[in-house]
Amino acid sequence: MTARLNKIRSGEGCCRYCARYGFNLANPAVVYVLHHPALHAVKVGISGGDERVGRYIHNGWTLVKTAAFATGAAAWATEQAVLRHIREQMGLSHFLTAEQMGAPGRRLD
Repeated sequence: MTARLNKIRSGEGCCRYCARYGFNLANPAVVYVLHHPALHAVKVGISGGDERVGRYIHNGWTLVKTAAFATGAAAWATEQAVLRHIREQMGLSHFLTAEQMGAPGRRLD
């Protein structure tokens, strides 16, 4: 993989596989499913560690299931397949903002 020119110009630098920040597609990762009964919502996501899921749990979400993958790329591909199924076959779409979900770094009050 090579870095895209616009990423280099903006100061981001390397490609998503060799980045030393953010979600690393080369490292182990998990796909998680969370449920929030008060919001009547389910969230599917990926994470490279327990910290992200823990922050959602702190904001009222319940962990339903996780699946571990050897690489973040495999977890990302699985997450995308699940989201595609939810959107295309089930006809559902997202309906909450990050603030409403209490996404990591945000508190639900």
